[in-house]
Amino acid sequence: MEAGRLWALPSARRGKGEPYRLAARRLARMMAPAGTIRLGAVTGRIPGPALGNSLRRGHSERRIFTGHVTSPGALSGADVPLVWLPYAQVAVRVGGLGVADLGLFLQGYVGGWITLE
Repeated sequence: MEAGRLWALPSARRGKGEPYRLAARRLARMMAPAGTIRLGAVTGRIPGPALGNSLRRGHSERRIFTGHVTSPGALSGADVPLVWLPYAQVAVRVGGLGVADLGLFLQGYVGGWITLE
């Protein structure tokens, strides 16, 4: 948190039976005009809580999708306030995701050493 600002990644709940990628597309459409955000091919997985963990009851596995802006200035019509950060600062500023390796995930994605299966 900085000067009263709480940093968070945009998120959406997945509908019952809805594939993660469709939920991510729905989130992108809610954030910005259609076609301005293209989902990347790399997805990070956050496992659900262990059985018996009552702290996050009702939460299952979560996913982090990478996205790309289709053209410079495309997000000027975004419906949510977005802040651009150098990728190395995201893991430090965004907390509460339960992703100990978020910094490594971003570094691997931007640096190119994460490969697709």
